[in-house]
Amino acid sequence: MPRVLFDQNVPRTLAPLLSGHTVKTAADQGWQEISDGDLLVEASKAGFEILVTCDQSIRYQQNISRRTIGLIELSTNHWPTIRANAAKILDAINTLPPLGDKVVHCERSG
Repeated sequence: MPRVLFDQNVPRTLAPLLSGHTVKTAADQGWQEISDGDLLVEASKAGFEILVTCDQSIRYQQNISRRTIGLIELSTNHWPTIRANAAKILDAINTLPPLGDKVVHCERSG
């Protein structure tokens, strides 16, 4: 199972819903103050295989073609919406090819 890193904007309460994965947050790693570009580099160096972020502009701000880590972008950081889409997020993590990137469109429930 891939090692997963949550960017600062991902609710950490999602981690227990991603069974079977080692999940850490940027804050757990002491990386809460570094930029997205440096976060991608540091995460890769530390052996993380996937970065999960709610930053919809990361693909435009960073040269993601040169990264060495997979990227999953969530369409929201709204916790109830993310919680309702946890299975979809887990599926994205489980099916992401090495160095792949995927946008998970989280739909509001209710």
